[in-house]
Amino acid sequence: PSKPLTDMTLNEVKEFGLSMRRRQAEQGMAWNRTSSASGAFQIVGTTMMDAARALGMDPNTTKFTPETQRQMAAWIAKR
Repeated sequence: PSKPLTDMTLNEVKEFGLSMRRRQAEQGMAWNRTSSASGAFQIVGTTMMDAARALGMDPNTTKFTPETQRQMAAWIAKR
């Protein structure tokens, strides 16, 4: 990535995850076998956005900090 994930907004992390998946697919991996998992808890893009919505986080301004990741992981664990 162009900067640390913890300095990226949630939307930037989601886009980075999609770019990782595209790169994996370009290398011959089937799309359904690729992953956008990111961060300490390996949260995938769709789940990250679900958590952000549920927690009232703005994906355009909320950074993917360790605290944000912990909050999301806690929400995911409680679902």
